[in-house]
Amino acid sequence: MIDATWFGSPARIAQVAETLIAESQRYAGLADDARTQAATYRKAAKGYRDVDAALAATHTAQADEYKQSASYFQRIANANARGLEQWNAGIRPQLLASGGWMLPSKSDGCPHIVTKDGGWICTCAARDQVHWATAILEAIESVGDDEDRYDDGMDVVNNLIADAIESGLAQPSEYELARESLNELFN
Repeated sequence: MIDATWFGSPARIAQVAETLIAESQRYAGLADDARTQAATYRKAAKGYRDVDAALAATHTAQADEYKQSASYFQRIANANARGLEQWNAGIRPQLLASGGWMLPSKSDGCPHIVTKDGGWICTCAARDQVHWATAILEAIESVGDDEDRYDDGMDVVNNLIADAIESGLAQPSEYELARESLNELFN
């Protein structure tokens, strides 16, 4: 569970920053790919304009769709990049009694109150669109999910270790050292 103490871990702070970087790069790449496809279809539409008007129209429509996709992906990439700037500046969400999160505003002083109702919804003009505040919360959620998967995996590992020790196939000290190393690495 993510609470106020969650943000005290330097490893988590770094993991959130790494997640924001990775998402920004991933979506910037998707935006570049979509722009390339839009240009390809636009060029094809131009070539077919005098030969086959219907095919030219189809290619123009495809180009427009790819252009819209590029804008969408770039918006997400930018939101993650801005989220990283705010994260690195020390901005951290505060958990509200209502279960939502509050982040200070970058500009007008009115805080972002973000809740999850299927997707993230903010009180600012962005509402359900991805922006820096929701990008931070998505990164935190992703890191928390990774920790949950790690904890579930460690339960399996711990059960296997207990079985191996109980059956005499392993020495407790060897596994305790390995378990401590894993916990140090991930916590």
